[in-house]
Amino acid sequence: MVPGPSLYIVDVSWRKATSQVQANTDSYVDEAPPPIALDFHQPSCQEPQNSGRGAAQLVTSPISGKASLTPYLDNFRSIILPFELSSPNSAQVSDFISWLQQPSSPTASSDSHPDSNSGSDSQSRLALAHLLRTYITHHSSSSPSSSSEFLILDLPPYLLILAHHYNTSLSSSQTPPTPPLTNLYIAQAPLSHLPSPLQSDLPTPLLVSHAGRGDIYSSSIWLGLQPTYTPWHRDPNPNLFCQLCGTKVLRLMAPKRGEALFRGVMASLAVAAGSGKIRREEMMKGEERRVLEGAVWGDDGEGANEMMYEVTVQAGDMLFMPLGWWHSVKSVGEEGGINGSVNWWFR
Repeated sequence: MVPGPSLYIVDVSWRKATSQVQANTDSYVDEAPPPIALDFHQPSCQEPQNSGRGAAQLVTSPISGKASLTPYLDNFRSIILPFELSSPNSAQVSDFISWLQQPSSPTASSDSHPDSNSGSDSQSRLALAHLLRTYITHHSSSSPSSSSEFLILDLPPYLLILAHHYNTSLSSSQTPPTPPLTNLYIAQAPLSHLPSPLQSDLPTPLLVSHAGRGDIYSSSIWLGLQPTYTPWHRDPNPNLFCQLCGTKVLRLMAPKRGEALFRGVMASLAVAAGSGKIRREEMMKGEERRVLEGAVWGDDGEGANEMMYEVTVQAGDMLFMPLGWWHSVKSVGEEGGINGSVNWWFR
């Protein structure tokens, strides 16, 4: 395992970035240059609504240091976004659904909006509890046991707001303590699908719009409850990955070596390898996930390969991944905590 390449930053900010960087390229291990780590200065997340500087509506508590969703996001509770949920039949998910079905208690959002109707909030919670339970029941009855480990669902971000409030409401003094809800993840939600005010809060960095042809292929937000995980894959375009809140670790390999690892795992499973450019559902569950994750992240497996890069990104960090570089991503930190990222694929 080798650390990411050294880098010297002159001035890189969220809205305006210079290209005056020098990277150590002596450690190239393939036909492509290694990833480059950058820093950016995240704008304040505590500006008034409609200021255009919400930066994904994430704010860090000055007391606990833990990331928290701001009430601003509650204004967009009714849009539909793609969620991923691992272990949907776990006791943690069942406890959360039961909590949703209880009479609502004052939340940060209701404190911020004195005109909010608690009755309406209770109805929303009950509706989400019903939808979530229906998703899980239908999926469990129609899928083999391995498939029931992972669920994709389309629901409003209000689900994440409530899940975050549920986790923060759990008392650590309980004996035994109630484990928090985890693995609920708004994954690869296109920024173009967000309401205009939220899109304005995540402007395209000039580093991206001025690179290459200035053509944005796609962009996504990744926001959820730790731990989060993205399997071993490669992107069809260069990628600028920006960490908004929390910490993530990425393991990366140059194109040819990364593909050799991927195809070796698929061959051991007698599975058609495909291109690895798509974040397939099968990579997130069952034997395919376990073997692929072990090959990349296992201390004694191929994951310890000296040709593997490991990079840690924290709030305010950017990582540029060149075209074709293979990578896998994991969050680190307290279970149930908020972790958020955004990325741009460009040409």
